[in-house]
Amino acid sequence: MSITLTTPYTVSVNGTQVEDDTVGAVTSISIDYIGCLLTVVYKIGTLIGSPSTFNAGPYAQLNGKTITVIVYIGPTTASQTYGQWWLNGALQGNIVPSASLTNTISTAISWWNTAEAFASVSGGLLPGTQVAWVETSGGTLP
Repeated sequence: MSITLTTPYTVSVNGTQVEDDTVGAVTSISIDYIGCLLTVVYKIGTLIGSPSTFNAGPYAQLNGKTITVIVYIGPTTASQTYGQWWLNGALQGNIVPSASLTNTISTAISWWNTAEAFASVSGGLLPGTQVAWVETSGGTLP
């Protein structure tokens, strides 16, 4: 549901605390199936209401507390390596271990197939027969 922060992010204006962000949460997941890129956006804020919903802290967003992670999840090529990743646009020196990505790849392929099946039904957006994608060797996107 969310990540309880070890150290809250607080903001005070003129000596009055106006923001106390105690949780982080994934606010967006995007998969480019052709480019084989997984993009995940994390923000910090608070939980409000019942049932709880995430409320991004406005000062946190203004002060660069949004984290964007992009991971290459395609097969290794001459120019890209499976598990290569960027943090807020900066290429990182290490790779995400394959074991950490295995479940993510399976889930991404399941979403891919579900979205195509949704559109391929009679009278749908792309009427036809959907052929399911399968994971390739090495646990990458096809």
